[in-house]
Amino acid sequence: MKRLLSQMIAATAFGALLAGAQPIRIRGSDTLGARAMPQLVERYKVSNREVRFEISAEGSTQGFKAFLDGRTDIGMSSREMTAEEEKQFTDRGIVLSRWQVATDPFVIVVNADNPVAQLTARQVESIFTGDVKDWSEVGGRPGQINLHLRNSASSSYGDFRRIALGGRAYGKTKFSLSGADLPSLAVAKDGGGITWIALAYTKTTGIRVLKIDGHPQVGEGAASYPYLRKLWCFTSQPSGTPAHDFLKWITTSAEAADVLRKTGYLVPDRKTD
Repeated sequence: MKRLLSQMIAATAFGALLAGAQPIRIRGSDTLGARAMPQLVERYKVSNREVRFEISAEGSTQGFKAFLDGRTDIGMSSREMTAEEEKQFTDRGIVLSRWQVATDPFVIVVNADNPVAQLTARQVESIFTGDVKDWSEVGGRPGQINLHLRNSASSSYGDFRRIALGGRAYGKTKFSLSGADLPSLAVAKDGGGITWIALAYTKTTGIRVLKIDGHPQVGEGAASYPYLRKLWCFTSQPSGTPAHDFLKWITTSAEAADVLRKTGYLVPDRKTD
């Protein structure tokens, strides 16, 4: 009876601890936040049941803004901070530590019925800037090329423009999409469609992944793939805090690496700065 009572008291105390604990607030990039971060959280909670989380995948820019507004403990980003953002943090005396979580290739995909299997980087630039408008110009069947793009609010929109287009403007498109998973789904339904997506979405039925300059996104030859970007997490929390401990686990543990690889990311050497 005493043992049962002790167990009930312990369970009640643990429940009260969970209810009273402040959650780790995570905001920012939907490239990380839509799939990988929720799965990382679930794996982490297996051994850290007392830690609570709130995740909001609103885009990298919103993650940095949330820091400035005091609304987040961890920011997710698919890009580096801009000079303007760095100045804002400096002016407010906010010091962020930066953690590289994964490397994410921009994968070029077309409809599965499109016979084109690879493009050169020059052809990709020409297609996405609107210089090339018909598939017959790049070895495909005659037909209009339809660009399916993320909307301009996405950091990925700017990153791909910088990495693949040399900063040139995108060509005209009727398809501007908000969610990270939507471009692949749209191209699967459009025989003339083309888009870029994160590696995590390449399992979508109805699309074909293209090699670029003969290089695949993963496996042998992937090191020469031209469209790679780093994915980051940031925090202002010091060592020993729950947010800092969670980021250390993400960037050093075999468990976290396993989650990241299974959700479609390339795991880099584990370092912080």
